[in-house]
Formats: sequence, C-alpha cells, structure tokens
Amino acid sequence: MSILDEIYTLFSNMSTPDIIALCTIGVPIFGALIWLIFQSGRTFNRVERVEKDVEEIKTSIQPIPELAFRVGALWESRLLVSKSPRQLNDFGKRVLEQSKIREIVSEKYQQILGTVKKANPKSAYRAEEAVIEAVNELQKDSSLTARLEDGAFNSGMDVGSVLLVGAIDVRDRILGELGFKIEDIDKGPQ
Repeated sequence: MSILDEIYTLFSNMSTPDIIALCTIGVPIFGALIWLIFQSGRTFNRVERVEKDVEEIKTSIQPIPELAFRVGALWESRLLVSKSPRQLNDFGKRVLEQSKIREIVSEKYQQILGTVKKANPKSAYRAEEAVIEAVNELQKDSSLTARLEDGAFNSGMDVGSVLLVGAIDVRDRILGELGFKIEDIDKGPQ
C-alpha cells in the first residue's frame, strides 16, 4: 500500500468537519513553510552580496603612505628632538632610563651590529635606518618579550616606542664602527 493510498484511506474515514478543521490548521502551516523557504532564500542572497561587497572593500583599501608618515612623525616627536640628526628629548631620555632598553641593546649589541653590517648601508642616513630596523627585530626574540613589555609598561609607552629610543641611543656608536659621522645623516640617503 502506497502513501497516497494511506492518505486517501485516512481522509475517506474522516467526517467533513474534521477535514475542514485539518485544512484550517494545515493550510496556514503549509503556507508558512513556503514563506519561510522563500525568505531564507532571499536572506541567503543578501548574505552572499554582503560577503562579495566586503571582499571588494578589502581589496580596495590601501594604506595611505602620507598618513602613515604623518602618524609616524607625530609618534616620534614625543620622544625625539625635531631636528636632524634625531636625538632623544627629555621625555625620550626618561623612557630610555625607565624602560631599561639600553641594557637590552647592550646585551644584543653584536647581533644588532651584525644585522646592520649585513644590510651594507652606503650612507649614514641608511645606516641609521638599518639600526632602527635591527633594533626593532629584537621584538621577535621570544626571550626578550617579557623584558620589552615590562620596559614599555614601566615607561608608559609601547614596545615600538621603547625600541625606537634604544635604536637612537645606540646609533652613534654603530655609525662610528661603520666609519660614518653623525653629521653625515644630514646628507640624506645618497
């Protein structure tokens, strides 16, 4: 016996008021199911469109170099005297002492010097940039993480600022070892 035969047998044994009551309940439920299926399809299409739009936005967002430069300059101005060659201001010197970055840089001096030499800078300006980059690499050393974070906390700054202070502090010594003079930074990248 098929399902249709069973349904027919069920309905043939029902009275007319029972069939009307069943239809009164069944038709709205069946209609609601159709409406829910339709709405879920529309919602799914909207979600797909939103995902597509988000992907387009992600690909169209590009860093704004000029803005990044200005933010970097504002950040550095809290720690450095605004003249070339860059020197620590009073606040930068306080960060240097409170963070104890000088101790960390001293311990890692040979590593920093080796990284700068490997970069083979052709001018004092490029050597300064290489020193800053080499000191920034210290944050990748997991054995220094706690000390760098403690130093940043104790000085009220972030780790990047503490590393910049450490780089400017050690720069003159490294420039001397590379045969550059501090005044040569003003000549630019060459």
